[in-house]
Amino acid sequence: MRSRLMGRRMTRVFFHYHDGVERILDHEGADLDVAEARARALREVRALIAHDVLAGRIDLRQRIDVEDAEGIILDTIAFADAVEIIGLPVARLSGNGSDATEPAGFPRPRHSRLP
Repeated sequence: MRSRLMGRRMTRVFFHYHDGVERILDHEGADLDVAEARARALREVRALIAHDVLAGRIDLRQRIDVEDAEGIILDTIAFADAVEIIGLPVARLSGNGSDATEPAGFPRPRHSRLP
């Protein structure tokens, strides 16, 4: 995340969304100090990621630019920088006729018949 936001002075800021293909502009903006603007952008990015999780797919190539009224980018919150991802990538299982997935590197439990 890069930031040019400094100080506690209120300013009109706009939160513009970019997904690599399309740009959705915030035409209303908000009067916030720079710390509040950054915190709001981070909350919004995390809310969008949470929505993506419910849909079953997360695209971390997106971002929100925080711009002032003159169009100067004050801060950029990249989706990939807004969360910490813990764990191993999911790998497709093969050879068992199932479409199930499980984390790579974790063996399937072995079921034994008890006497």
